[in-house]
Amino acid sequence: MQEKSQRSKKVRGISNSDKKAKGLAGKYDKVQNRLANAEKRMRITFNEHRDDIKPFSKMGLKVLDSGQKPRKLAMKVSFSGVKVNGKSLVIDPFQIKIRSGHVIALLGDNGAGKTTLLNDLAQKLSIKKVRVSYFHQNIKQDWDATSPLITQLIKKSGVSEEIILEVAGALGVNQQMANRSPNELSGGQLLKVQIVSCLISDFDVLILDEPTNYLDYDGVVALTKYIANNKSAFVVVSHDKQFVENITTDVVVIENRTVIDYLTLQDYFN
Repeated sequence: MQEKSQRSKKVRGISNSDKKAKGLAGKYDKVQNRLANAEKRMRITFNEHRDDIKPFSKMGLKVLDSGQKPRKLAMKVSFSGVKVNGKSLVIDPFQIKIRSGHVIALLGDNGAGKTTLLNDLAQKLSIKKVRVSYFHQNIKQDWDATSPLITQLIKKSGVSEEIILEVAGALGVNQQMANRSPNELSGGQLLKVQIVSCLISDFDVLILDEPTNYLDYDGVVALTKYIANNKSAFVVVSHDKQFVENITTDVVVIENRTVIDYLTLQDYFN
């Protein structure tokens, strides 16, 4: 449009005096102006809707860094008698070290009891007055079906709409989805919103049970960077090898009803 508006100034074979004499000057000025105005409108429209393409991705999860102030933790949580389907999770009592700035990857085969252990850990930490935010794969039942999700997220967290939309956009939840009621979203979309809800909460420990199952590539990258640079304590269950390798500082493995502290992820994956 810009190029066309510039070219419309030049009319081959007709001088300026001829254009004026023939009454063409006004015609070509109108063409030029119309094209220039069309170009301007297109630029404005494009700039207004760039966030619709990748909504609120300029800051992403970085907006949480200044607001979150996790308390520094260095503690051991003891476990004994934890049961899965009536059987003991592990034979002997064990401990897990929870430290700020550390990311524990809880690994093991399906059915080993990882989710059961996360549930028990969340309960024990809450009893110790530790602020816990826990993302699990069960869709919450406490959403108000008559209210937009963004309204509920603001009310629950006290975080501004702008920040929530930044976080949501980074994880693939656009503004239109955030303004819908819970029953208008699919299960996968609603679980993304639950990840957003966990991230905007105040917490000292964030527990994540298979979060990457519901995120696209950009969402996984955003979450990876956030965890890697955050000062909170994290406990993560995931089958995404690359995600685990990029965030983990400590490894706990449940294997044959025994808890094993592997030195490195390479020891486990090899």
